[in-house]
Amino acid sequence: MANFVTVAYGLVTRESSTNGEKPALTVSDDPWIDVSGMNPRPVIGDHYDGADFTLDHTTLTTAKGEKLAALRDICANHIKYLGFTGWFTEDNPAVYWVYATESKDQSNIHAAAAAARLHDGETIEQWSARLWCAEAQDSTARVVDGINWDRRDHSASQVSQIALRLHKHVEDAQDELQVDSVAVMAATTVNDVNAVTWQAPGS
Repeated sequence: MANFVTVAYGLVTRESSTNGEKPALTVSDDPWIDVSGMNPRPVIGDHYDGADFTLDHTTLTTAKGEKLAALRDICANHIKYLGFTGWFTEDNPAVYWVYATESKDQSNIHAAAAAARLHDGETIEQWSARLWCAEAQDSTARVVDGINWDRRDHSASQVSQIALRLHKHVEDAQDELQVDSVAVMAATTVNDVNAVTWQAPGS
């Protein structure tokens, strides 16, 4: 039976045992390291410097490892399942739309944005790409709040604006994860670790 662990910020944050198969990637796309030949094998809270593990099963390091793993899952869920809102500079007042961000949705938006660069400035009548979206209640609405989902035509300019909003949605979540992870690693007590909470970005 093979044993795998995954590392974040130099700490083991997850462990798994399988029948010789590398575990499927989690929602956080954690990279798993095979530690089957190690005795004792590392567990959550152990330190890893890129070559060797230092066994450290103290309460504080374990709490840090578990918190980092939880934050990575929250970040991944925020990016992939929350969605984001988009609006267009030509609309006054603004009309808000919500876009899904599962992996296939992100790929479709990126593909449309690449095509839009060849049709910069063209209107929907001249060129359009159909993106999956829904009416949003306001600028803070997310996937669960969207109504009347459909594939709707977007001009080249609109596609480019939506691609930029997607980029900001992802980058803001990653920035929050980095800030929270640094705070976890700097914590000197378990209470300090537990006090670090995810502050969902507005994008």
